[in-house]
Amino acid sequence: SVMWAIPLPSWKGEEILPLTLIATPNPTLQKSLVGSHAEASFSYMTPTYTVLSLNPDPSLTMLMSRSDSVVFDYHSPQLRRSLYHELSHWLTHLLCQRQGLSLQDLPHMLKEGFAEYTAYKLTRDNSWRYTTAVWAESHGLADIPYHMSYPVGASLIAFLVERDGIDAFIENLPNLAENWDQFI
Repeated sequence: SVMWAIPLPSWKGEEILPLTLIATPNPTLQKSLVGSHAEASFSYMTPTYTVLSLNPDPSLTMLMSRSDSVVFDYHSPQLRRSLYHELSHWLTHLLCQRQGLSLQDLPHMLKEGFAEYTAYKLTRDNSWRYTTAVWAESHGLADIPYHMSYPVGASLIAFLVERDGIDAFIENLPNLAENWDQFI
């Protein structure tokens, strides 16, 4: 029931559109708002049908349709990591807009991989690297199960960033999205 307004942040001299953070006190309310068991979720300017159907309260729909938003459970034991992950989705969304793409243009493994890579880097957690290397070595990258797209995607992003640098990786996003099947 508390709302704070802060000046628009900027990045490289450009103002960034606002992000609404919606904090919930428990996972039950979190699930009722976004229809997901995730500890946090990102939505960009258009609430999903699930959010709209679960929430007859027009104030939430209004908030979520006026700006990008992250809904999160502030009692979550993984709060920091979850916010890093979801804020990375927001960053990816901004990068896509800047390059004439939609977040939907990116393959799932690339979207979740970038979010996981960012969360791992910011939490200084390297535990994912070995598991991912084992998976990729024995299964390849063409047909990744949904649940494995997170750590395998993080490993792929780490490889691309280490190989090309972060700026080149970002500049290459449109090419990766367009030629994903060939690239993978």
